[in-house]
Amino acid sequence: MHVLTPRPPGPWREGEFPVLTNRWVFTTLCSMSPVRRGETLPIFNRIRVLRAERGMSRAQLAELIDVNPQTVGALERGDHYPSLDLAFRICDVFGLPVEAVFSRTEFTPLSTELYRAHTKEA
Repeated sequence: MHVLTPRPPGPWREGEFPVLTNRWVFTTLCSMSPVRRGETLPIFNRIRVLRAERGMSRAQLAELIDVNPQTVGALERGDHYPSLDLAFRICDVFGLPVEAVFSRTEFTPLSTELYRAHTKEA
């Protein structure tokens, strides 16, 4: 019985397959926890909002924090948790403390927070 192995997407010629480097495998494995987002202890983040505010693509952020763009997407969707080291690297890029980027409770929209701050000042 012949089993067809699907070719990964990309500019590969017949018989060619991409080679995963040790760096890519190490970075991916060490950047994300294998724990899926749980009902009882979720970790919410503002990565997508912060990236958009700065006009930064996933690829640009990925390069700055030394991961691949798919990792950034998985973090933004909440499919995976960041390691502590990766969380610190993300916060360094945005120049914010961890609690401004990550939380155990859902973030309120930034516009709501700004409105509350403005009405307290008035």
